[in-house]
Amino acid sequence: MSLRACGCGMMFDKPGAYTIGTSERSLAEGGKCIVRVVWEMVVLFAGIGIAFLIH
Repeated sequence: MSLRACGCGMMFDKPGAYTIGTSERSLAEGGKCIVRVVWEMVVLFAGIGIAFLIH
């Protein structure tokens, strides 16, 4: 969640619990960025998993 918030310039806020990131962009503006970051993380962890399975 912190990668999505900080990397996309957005703030995720759970009232009374935590705040992650800064609110430089709205959810509407940062939506495509969030999708891209999630996709990149899926590809990264899939690659790591495949590397461990091969060795």
